[in-house]
Amino acid sequence: MGDGSQEPAYKGVMAELRELIADLPPDTELPSIRAKAGELGLGVAVVRRAYEKLRDDEGLLVSNQGGRFFTLPPRPLEPDEITEIMRRFDVLTGEVRTLAERVAALESARAAAPASSASRSRRRSHPAAP
Repeated sequence: MGDGSQEPAYKGVMAELRELIADLPPDTELPSIRAKAGELGLGVAVVRRAYEKLRDDEGLLVSNQGGRFFTLPPRPLEPDEITEIMRRFDVLTGEVRTLAERVAALESARAAAPASSASRSRRRSHPAAP
């Protein structure tokens, strides 16, 4: 974090935490303020300010009474989102059904092919009578 820039140290911590938060599933506990401060070699007050700003100003975190910080819990889906998911599910189900039918047709053709090629090879091995 000590790159010599004039930007307050907590802003660098916020940027790093934003990247971490983006990779975490909902309702995941972040490292403690003390642990993160030790990891970054910064004061606890600097890291606390970053956590609190991400919670209070940006709404990216929630915290509990014990001072632990978490990524946001999963939000309930809106009815139109559920409708869209169901529509996509129906489309995918149709595509899977089509693929299953195509695979079955290919397997049938493949199973029939050795029998017909065997009869062709028998015809070739017996020359026609003069």
